Amino acid sequence: MSPTTAINLAVKVIQVVNLAIDVADKFVDVLKKAGVIENTRNSDELGAKVLRGREINITPKDVETPSDYLNYARQIDSLEIPQDKNYSPEQKRVAANEFISEAVNVKFGKDSGVNNFLQEVNSHPNYYTTDRIEKYIESARQNNLNMENIGRYFDNKLDSLQDIRRTESVMTDAEKSLGVNENEAKAAFDAERIRRE
Repeated sequence: MSPTTAINLAVKVIQVVNLAIDVADKFVDVLKKAGVIENTRNSDELGAKVLRGREINITPKDVETPSDYLNYARQIDSLEIPQDKNYSPEQKRVAANEFISEAVNVKFGKDSGVNNFLQEVNSHPNYYTTDRIEKYIESARQNNLNMENIGRYFDNKLDSLQDIRRTESVMTDAEKSLGVNENEAKAAFDAERIRRE
């Protein structure tokens, strides 16, 4: 299978998460901090840019590598929306969700569990700030932890004590990078698990 076919298939099979607007906005900020985009203010604007891109044939269909995908993302990010273009809120939301799902999977790795983490954040948006999302992703990547474990940890669905300790350690490292000490982090983890029961 050629690299073109492989990345096109990967982009096509990514599960698009139906994100709430406030959660999508947080992930727009995460993508900005990760250098995927820089000019787009929020998910509404992102959705309009994706729709405009489709109209002028800027799509990920010819993407061959992750670098190519990032170039596509930057093209979308730099688009201006003509004054006479009016897209429905639903069209923009769907387009933004598609872009966000694709971009986080390409940037952070489809096999990293990032799609599960998108769903986790979407289901529990009050726990996750933009900075917490960014630090959890960063810490999980540095420690080779599947991000699915984060939601499973809070939902008491991890099977082994080793997985529980490892996941808690990775999240504690993320919290420390946010200026939270270990005891406060563990208390917050316990409170979140209790809240979900």
